Amino acid sequence: MASAHRKGRFAPPFSLAKASGFSLVEVITVLVILGILAVVAVPRFADKSNFPERATQDQIIALARYTQQLAMARGASDAVTLILNDNSLQVTIDGAPTMLPGGTGTNRVFEQVAISNASVAYSALGETAATTLTITGEASRQVCIESTGYAHAC
Repeated sequence: MASAHRKGRFAPPFSLAKASGFSLVEVITVLVILGILAVVAVPRFADKSNFPERATQDQIIALARYTQQLAMARGASDAVTLILNDNSLQVTIDGAPTMLPGGTGTNRVFEQVAISNASVAYSALGETAATTLTITGEASRQVCIESTGYAHAC
């Protein structure tokens, strides 16, 4: 009974020989990795100087893809065109402006940027003449629209 008493409820809840945790090497390794990530990643998230150019580039790519899809959906009966001028983006069907996703007829881009004037007409197969659009601001970005109608950053 005396041996059960020592091993029972009066025994310490843990043994120093079986203590677990992180070694000093593991903790230092994690701190070094976090330091490297902080040096590399934080400046990328903190730098917003190219935000208007990048946002405009993404907006033009999305609208070009939308216009291509619209042209393919409408078929050969309608001429579907993406018009870029005076920092505005507009989609027309047979020359008449159409509503864009979001319920507006014209999308405005940031005042800090300027976009090259262009008119991109899509066929019923979604094809167009290859075009490069330039976005200028603090930095310069480009949108390439291939002859197949594929729009991407270039």
